[in-house]
Amino acid sequence: MPDAVPVHDLLIELVQQDPDITLKELQGALADAQGVVASLSGIDQALKRLGYTYKKRASLRMNAS
Repeated sequence: MPDAVPVHDLLIELVQQDPDITLKELQGALADAQGVVASLSGIDQALKRLGYTYKKRASLRMNAS
């Protein structure tokens, strides 16, 4: 089983490289880089423990009234 510290370091590095990265993209990057299989909620919880939060993006297209 991979050491938790390098995985956290990788998460930090990925988010710093691309602040708009999605949880799904992080999941894929972890699998590709270290063979880590992590759930989206697990990645979200790890990021929260590291001090990161995610906001839902507003739709780029506004509905005309």
